Amino acid sequence: MNKINIKKISITNFKGVASFEMDFDPKLAQLKGPSGSSKTTILDAIKWCLGYPVKNWEPTMGETRVKVPDIVTKIELTLEVNNSNYVIIKTAEQSFKTSAETGAKLSTGYDYTYSFDGVGCKAKDFQARISDLFEIQYDKLLWVLDTKIFLDDTQTNWADRRKWLYELLDIDNKTASLADKKEYELIADHLKKGKSEIDIQKMLNAEKKGISDDQTRNKVIIDSKIKEMTELANIDFDGIEKRKTELNAEIGTLQAQSKQGQTNTLLATKQRELEQIRTKFMEVSISIKEQDQKLDYQKRELDGQINGIAGIKSDIYFCQDKIKKLDSELEDCKLETEEVQSQKFDQEKTTCPTCKQTLPLEKIEELKSSFEKDKEKRLANINSKAENNAIERQNTESRINTLTNKLNSLNGDLNALNEVVVDKTQITTLEKELADKQIEIENLPKLDIDNTINEKINTLKIEYENCIRELVKKDQLAKIKTEIQELKDNSKELAQKDASRIARQNQLRAYIEEKVAFVSTEINSHFDGITWQLFTKNSDMAENLYEQNCFTVYNGSTFVGNSTGEKIFVCNKVNEGLQKLLGINIFVFVDEKQSSTIPYETDKQVIELITSTEQNFKNVKISDVFGK
Repeated sequence: MNKINIKKISITNFKGVASFEMDFDPKLAQLKGPSGSSKTTILDAIKWCLGYPVKNWEPTMGETRVKVPDIVTKIELTLEVNNSNYVIIKTAEQSFKTSAETGAKLSTGYDYTYSFDGVGCKAKDFQARISDLFEIQYDKLLWVLDTKIFLDDTQTNWADRRKWLYELLDIDNKTASLADKKEYELIADHLKKGKSEIDIQKMLNAEKKGISDDQTRNKVIIDSKIKEMTELANIDFDGIEKRKTELNAEIGTLQAQSKQGQTNTLLATKQRELEQIRTKFMEVSISIKEQDQKLDYQKRELDGQINGIAGIKSDIYFCQDKIKKLDSELEDCKLETEEVQSQKFDQEKTTCPTCKQTLPLEKIEELKSSFEKDKEKRLANINSKAENNAIERQNTESRINTLTNKLNSLNGDLNALNEVVVDKTQITTLEKELADKQIEIENLPKLDIDNTINEKINTLKIEYENCIRELVKKDQLAKIKTEIQELKDNSKELAQKDASRIARQNQLRAYIEEKVAFVSTEINSHFDGITWQLFTKNSDMAENLYEQNCFTVYNGSTFVGNSTGEKIFVCNKVNEGLQKLLGINIFVFVDEKQSSTIPYETDKQVIELITSTEQNFKNVKISDVFGK
């Protein structure tokens, strides 16, 4: 493993620094100076030279940070590697092009040149040699150079910090294996399809709501059916059946005693037929009532869509008005185009308005050229406006078609439902049969009969008909019992579904907690004395059981809460963990606001930036772009 220290740096035209040189102590380098004295600029120059993407590195001057053109930026960095020196140089020079219209110089960016130990090279070769020197993949070296991304406890950086740690330690692939565990088989399919824990939680919440709604609906219907069943169950059907039999026998005896003879026998036959028709009539009436109730429920289902139809119609009217306006604007564009195309160069402009002499040919040609350019520009603007209007008109027509299709679909649903008619022809036929049968009975031959017996027979028949009507409810009761049993079976299925959902919910919670514990252990085991606060537990009811973060903790405090000496310790320990993972030995950067109260001894070079009240760089010459 190469041990690397920074030995010397030379800066030319980097940010606000015009000239700077400094030798570094291999054990510790403290840069003290007031805010704005370029301490962090020196740190950025080191990173920039090694390839780290530093923002706003271009040379500037003044408090407003105005960029200075035509100045070459150069950083020369001397590294001591295993007691051998290597000089690394990176330069940047602005490149320009000349504007064809104005003749002005326009910047096209920067041309970069690289030198490694006296040998010029291209960017990729430079990166390869840096990688060889540090014995590390180039992009991973850049991560370690910006240790601050692993230490700064601001919301800005924790997502990148977590992503990089996960990639360095291959966390995502390691945690993916958890889905193969038998105890997570109920959610494994979702996990292997790429659904996140939050996605699964949302799905389970939606499933819970659906099951709860179905259970509530089932309970309401069951309660209603039980109430109806209770009312019917209080009827003494056996007593009514017995009374019906008694009435039938009693009516038969009385009819035999009457003097009607064959007429009575025929009357009895007709009356039996009448009773059969009435029974059938009651059954059909109940069936039609149920059909009417079902149709009424379906109509209520579509009532909510009727309001949507009005809104869609309003949108269509708005789009149609918009098209009329666009068509008007397109017509205006067409007229304006014709007007511009018809315009000719005014020959009077070829004569000087003062001396009335013909202008020079060059001046006339210049005027004509200006006239034609202006004309072309106006035509281009009109065409652009017309094209934009045409596109907007096409989009509006497309929206009208979409809204019209949706409107037709809703109207189709409503029309289809309105055309549904309960077939009531059977009950009409039965009503006619009842009327015809009653007429037949009334038209039977009138014989001399015992009116007293006849009146008694009629009274018993009325009671007999009432018994028949009550006994119809017995079939209705049986039907309700069947419906209640079906609803209870459905409730059991819903309970089983909910139990399955709870089981999956428990598995998901256990999976998340195991994943959290695994990730925390896997990452923190690589950083001796440092803990990464990776997760914050939310309530069990939250969609996300754990909130993700990535704060650095030492002695029970996050990085921003540590003392300066502790921060140097934390920086070094974080670097040790990263360097152990990556197999490198590299310097440590610390950007602080106050001096360390306790120096920290380490075999690594620590570059500490400290804000003080005085300029205090020792043996250092530094100047800004004004030469101060």
